[in-house]
Amino acid sequence: MDCTSIQHQHATTAWRKFRVIIHTRAPAYQPSPTTALVALGLFNIPATAAYYITKVLATRHALESWPSSWNARWIAHYFPDKTASLRTDHVSSHVREALQRLTSTLALSPLTLSRKRYWTLLTANFTQFNLAHFVGNMLALNAVAPACARVPGMSAAHVFGLALSTSLTTSAHALYRLHGEWGWKMCGFSAVLCALTSVAALGAPNDAPDDGPGRALEEAQSAWMVAGMQLVSDLVAVLGATRGGGAVGARGGKTESVDFKAHLVGWACGAVYYVIFLWGKDGIGVSRGEVSGQQGEDVGEVGWTGRVEGSVRESEDWEEIASKLGYDDSVGET
Repeated sequence: MDCTSIQHQHATTAWRKFRVIIHTRAPAYQPSPTTALVALGLFNIPATAAYYITKVLATRHALESWPSSWNARWIAHYFPDKTASLRTDHVSSHVREALQRLTSTLALSPLTLSRKRYWTLLTANFTQFNLAHFVGNMLALNAVAPACARVPGMSAAHVFGLALSTSLTTSAHALYRLHGEWGWKMCGFSAVLCALTSVAALGAPNDAPDDGPGRALEEAQSAWMVAGMQLVSDLVAVLGATRGGGAVGARGGKTESVDFKAHLVGWACGAVYYVIFLWGKDGIGVSRGEVSGQQGEDVGEVGWTGRVEGSVRESEDWEEIASKLGYDDSVGET
């Protein structure tokens, strides 16, 4: 065997070792369901923050511009007793215009669709302009997230898939139900939250010995209780509004502040998504590295990462390892 052949053989062996180490020790990152749920919560922050920042800046600008306007000087000279009320009206009008520009960019309404702002079909479901509503939804998401992440088969892809499908369905429902009406706006995270709670209640596991006795059951019971109470509340609110009794929890008998029918759409979306994609799953969606070495015996199964690493450390039979990974003799393979 000449020198060139020996060098080629050594180069081939070194390349195979490098590829095996890279593929076994640096698996692709797969976000967990908990990470995806945290991301859903973070998606709600920009719109709420922008709303209140816009409100503060618009108020400040209106107050600064009021004394220099010609009508302010004229009113102060001839109607000094009306200066305060007219200044308040000036500030309110200025703030209202600024907030309308923001809401027409993020919230779903006939105006936004007429301007071809179709992204509002999605962004409206992650937009909240009421601080109390925002805080309440974030606390509810924090409460239901553990049970939702533990649903067998749940993964980050399912979390985002559920949120996306629920958002589009809720927007389509609003367009269908309010077709022909003008002046309405739809926004809020509640429908997506109801869908997540529905999945958590339907798929919460009864036990998980690795987390201690009874902890998973306690989380499941909490999910069932929260889901049941909220669903009954939404049903009562919808029935009350249908019969002319007003919506439960609405101030002054106004039902337009909270769309309880959208909540029911969220519950239905969660149930349908669970039946189609998660029904009968017997494993929790985690990354490969977390379950390595626990399932199966073949290299191609879920737990391949840990087993191949063990083989690399314990054996120098690179030909056998490379053949298990499906590599051929081509040094330039990518």
